[in-house]
Amino acid sequence: MKHFFLLFFISLLCVNCDKTPEAQQEIINTDIKNFWKAYDHILAVNDTILQLKYLEEYFLDKATEGQQGMIRARNYTPKEYLNAIKMYPRFWNSIRNNTLNTAKFDTEIRAGIKNLKEIYPDLKPATIYYTMGVFRSPGTGFNDLALIGSEFALGDTYTVTEEFPEYLNYVKNYYKINPPAFLDFLNIHEYVHTQQKPALENILSQSLYEGVADFIASKVTNKKPPFKYNNFGLKNEAKLKIAFENELFNIRKMGDWVWNENNQFKTRDLLYFVGARIAEANFNKASDKKAAIKEMIELDYNDETEIEEYVNNSGYFSTTLKNLEQKFEESKPTAITIN
Repeated sequence: MKHFFLLFFISLLCVNCDKTPEAQQEIINTDIKNFWKAYDHILAVNDTILQLKYLEEYFLDKATEGQQGMIRARNYTPKEYLNAIKMYPRFWNSIRNNTLNTAKFDTEIRAGIKNLKEIYPDLKPATIYYTMGVFRSPGTGFNDLALIGSEFALGDTYTVTEEFPEYLNYVKNYYKINPPAFLDFLNIHEYVHTQQKPALENILSQSLYEGVADFIASKVTNKKPPFKYNNFGLKNEAKLKIAFENELFNIRKMGDWVWNENNQFKTRDLLYFVGARIAEANFNKASDKKAAIKEMIELDYNDETEIEEYVNNSGYFSTTLKNLEQKFEESKPTAITIN
């Protein structure tokens, strides 16, 4: 009887071991399976009305909270899904096996969540969803949803992209990094977003918001951002910093620093790099590293004083934000007369 109770006690301990936050981390891939069911039905018919019916019946109407969130966040439409499915069959077939085998990444992702919890004990739970989109987002995070754009994140260097038009070149380039090798980095980046307060629509707020997520993801996974903006930033930081300081308060320049490469440096998302370097500078100066992590994750982007103090404390820029703003105001043209 003693042996029975001993074995029972040990089994209870083992069960409890599996109930750690990271072991219970929800990772949902239902939408991928639904997408492929819709895909097969759509390609089996030529009737466009039936195709739309199948898309809705098997995919859109069954969308999880995460898939619905991705659709809303990136404004995907049924027409876009149908067009992409019919226009790029070789592409879809080339990523199909990867998207249907997400379980092999679960251990690494859960280990990342565990590491994140260790450096940020106040971590709130969020659910990770593998979603299917139409080439506007490798991932996003908000509220308690960490969303992965599987058509990006689960492609690899063997993904077929010859069908893509020129305006999708940025998608082609994404597969060159071999995305599955950085799936843990992407997941942690988006998970951090679920912990942050919403950023304002200006260059500095977006830079800190994205840069902090990149910096934390690097600390957790021991991987550097695999994207061009990081390598370019490290090699050209001096001139990049000058340009950033000059355009920091110019809202019309927002598009030059994120989501496109039509800028003087021909490199997209450079504000990620700047924000990460500000976060890194503050982290390196801090004697209490956990407090530094907590501070950067919990920044209040609506509090101008808090943001100004955080940026100035980093010492990253050549002078204070107040001086940079004054310099920008003085550089603005003055209207003399109106004819």
